[in-house]
Amino acid sequence: MNTKSSNRVLLLIIGVLLVTNFAMLLLYFLAPRERKFEGRFSRQDSGLVSTLREKVGFNESQIADYLKLRAEQRERTSQTFEGMTDVKERFYFTVFDKSTPDSLIEHIADTIAGKQKKVDLGMRNYFVRIRDLCTPEQQPAFDTVFRKVIYRMIGMPGMSRQPQQSKGKK
Repeated sequence: MNTKSSNRVLLLIIGVLLVTNFAMLLLYFLAPRERKFEGRFSRQDSGLVSTLREKVGFNESQIADYLKLRAEQRERTSQTFEGMTDVKERFYFTVFDKSTPDSLIEHIADTIAGKQKKVDLGMRNYFVRIRDLCTPEQQPAFDTVFRKVIYRMIGMPGMSRQPQQSKGKK
């Protein structure tokens, strides 16, 4: 086979590959995407409103109170997290400065711990305030649902253990 016909075959193969790659890209970008959570809850809702309504039994008045409480909590939490991000950035950037004294590193770490404590206390109080919205009949359902939420939040998915009792009680 001479070089001219070899070159033509190679150019034909390259052309076919280019066309098929272009077609695949078009199919990828134009194909409808399956959105796993679409319809279940909105990004702002994150499922908790429907959970409170369906599993705990919140009425519309309780949902409105919860939404107000959630807006307040988000404002407080976002301010705390913004501050924590700045402090953590300062903390980890000490890696690049060997002259940073250990006392400053310890101080920044203590600041991070204080901010994390504020976040955790705020979330605990937030959950208490949501639970206070429940009627006595709704509280057992709330406790069941939020036990799972708490375990998921602290990084223990699927856990369903009972809360630890103090050592003095049996």
